[in-house]
Amino acid sequence: MHGPNWWPLYDLRVSTQEKKMNLTYNAVIRQNTSESWDNVAVALSTAQPGIGGKQPELSPWYVNFYEPRIIAAKKNVGRVAPVPAPQMMSTAHYSAQLQPEEPVAGPIMEKPIAGVKANATSVIFEISGRNTIVSDNLPHKVTVLIQNFPAEFRYSTVPKLSSHAYLKTKVTNASNFPLLPGDTNIFLDNNFVANASLNQVALGEEFWTYLGADSAIKVERKFLRKHKEQGDVFSKKTKMVYEYVTEITNNKKTEEELVMWDQLPITSHQDIVVSLIEPQFDKDTPVLKKNELNYFEWLFKMKPGEKIKIPFVFTVEYPQDKQVTGLE
Repeated sequence: MHGPNWWPLYDLRVSTQEKKMNLTYNAVIRQNTSESWDNVAVALSTAQPGIGGKQPELSPWYVNFYEPRIIAAKKNVGRVAPVPAPQMMSTAHYSAQLQPEEPVAGPIMEKPIAGVKANATSVIFEISGRNTIVSDNLPHKVTVLIQNFPAEFRYSTVPKLSSHAYLKTKVTNASNFPLLPGDTNIFLDNNFVANASLNQVALGEEFWTYLGADSAIKVERKFLRKHKEQGDVFSKKTKMVYEYVTEITNNKKTEEELVMWDQLPITSHQDIVVSLIEPQFDKDTPVLKKNELNYFEWLFKMKPGEKIKIPFVFTVEYPQDKQVTGLE
């Protein structure tokens, strides 16, 4: 039947004092079948799950030689630009119509809302009770699950992309329900703080949820200088040095755990050599790790009022008669 669809929407209420997350798993349903569903039993299948968004993340940083292109001139043939056809509104549009509810004072009780039935390639949520879904093509919300989960906390920052430190929490999905990709309304200590998104989470799987930026953790990344390293007079190589430093200050009154990310360029040609100068790195340690995309991950435990400086220096060497693209 054409017309009906549904997608998940989550309310995440996190308590830093109790170190727990209360998760309300909602399903947003809309239908335009021209028939009102009055007082019906609702079952939702995950066979066609919605796809959610994602917080900004680093992308691989490639450098290569510059190759000028010659573009031939084209005559203007007087073509008229096509008029785009009207399209249906996305689920993100309908999600935006659902304003986050105000946090309810006092504890929220845990109770199972829906039954769950696992098939070979999908799961069916059987919503308890009866619901009415009018044929108006507007979003209608039903509740799948309300449950509390223990939570761990950590700050995360990517100074190259943002001067903020983001608080995030790690939770294990101990429910009987898979969590599908969807938008989230995030409440921190009974205050609405942000909208975010949740990736798909299987039963028993750990997942991180971002809780918004915290101005009490100050992050500043500085570009110090770029200069040519003096080498052998007869060398046919150019070596450029790039120097950065990141300063992070914990202005909170508690010790906080923080992860910082940065990256080295990835060479796309054997004649381009990228070398890390600072920090010194030989292999992964509990403090510093590197992955196959040259992403570096630092882990700090910052004391109250502590300020740390993280230098990041690398060189790029290439033939003198070449020009490299992709560098800052």
